[in-house]
Amino acid sequence: MRLTWKDAVAAAVTGTIVALYVAFLQGAQLPLLGSVRGTAGAVLLLGIVGGCAMSRGDALTEPRSTERHVYVVLTGTLGVVALGAAVSRWSQGLRSP
Repeated sequence: MRLTWKDAVAAAVTGTIVALYVAFLQGAQLPLLGSVRGTAGAVLLLGIVGGCAMSRGDALTEPRSTERHVYVVLTGTLGVVALGAAVSRWSQGLRSP
């Protein structure tokens, strides 16, 4: 398996996400990123670009090994749990004064 330009884009997006997170932790007052929600939204959008848009189209049609199946199920479950936690926290934030 070779690395492609999509891998480079995904790595660059991941680096950008890490940089945004570090900037947020250091208290940088960036436009739209000065709050937890703004930073989380930016990370979500960058994750969609780096993770979903850069994925291979034939990845779902190739035969899977057992290890790959376990990996896909585990990461999918973690993704659903993370999304549920984010939506739960977001809805609680709307109710607070």
